[in-house]
Amino acid sequence: MSSIRWQPNDPNIYLYVEGRWYRYLSTSAPVGEGAMGIVYLGFDCMTNEKVAIKMLRQEFWHDQQIRNRLRLEASISISHPNIIRMLGYCEDSSMTGPLYVLSEYIYGVTFKEHVEQLSNFELNREDQFNKIVTEFLPAMDAVDHLHSLGVIHRDIKPANLMFQDGNTLKLMDLGIAKADYFFDAHLKGFIGSKPFAAPEQIVDDNTEAKIDHRVDIYALGVTLSYLLVGHFPISASDKVPRALVQIIDKATSEIPEERYEYAFQMRNSLSEYLMKSGKEKR
Repeated sequence: MSSIRWQPNDPNIYLYVEGRWYRYLSTSAPVGEGAMGIVYLGFDCMTNEKVAIKMLRQEFWHDQQIRNRLRLEASISISHPNIIRMLGYCEDSSMTGPLYVLSEYIYGVTFKEHVEQLSNFELNREDQFNKIVTEFLPAMDAVDHLHSLGVIHRDIKPANLMFQDGNTLKLMDLGIAKADYFFDAHLKGFIGSKPFAAPEQIVDDNTEAKIDHRVDIYALGVTLSYLLVGHFPISASDKVPRALVQIIDKATSEIPEERYEYAFQMRNSLSEYLMKSGKEKR
């Protein structure tokens, strides 16, 4: 039985993934696009639940290294409230045709867009900082969980943090994640997004970056800086509380050994900052 089906006079493409059938309209406009794939809104054929369906771009159909990356993304089966849930993948039987990766469908705004919306509220600068930090805490829960499973995200940034229905924060896009249990093909060259990538990620095209989970700690620090003041590093003119700057400075040290070892340690420091900030205001 083919895992990809279509029928004459039916605009739907049907995909068989992990024992279930899904569908999407081949004539519909994409809901998102990336370097490797095009994302469509799909549906579970039995429950009609919305899903996200990412189709590998045709120019990459014969690139086995990229196909491997998408298979890895689809295989990261994680149950965590702050991490996007992957449903699996299916591909053309020739292994050189269409490949689809399915995940839960997240509808909402990115953390960057959310911060922009905060300007509509009458918050003083400190209260806005504290609200952003409070809402950022689940990102570290998500990263800590990934690391406990031997997975490094490698591309944490405001655009990859979304509020589902304006409520639950979700860490998105596991497309370039590195997993201990999956053959990584020893990819050479820079992998990530500047300026959120740690120094050790930035190598030339002929070099394999030597990284560990602390690249995600660095990215968390840079991401928080961007959410607070729109750039990195933070300057004195930004008027960010010194205790908060010190936490970001530690997370973004150029020397990996000087960063927080674990995401939960950074979370604890931020929680302590919020607790002290609240007491000082009373």
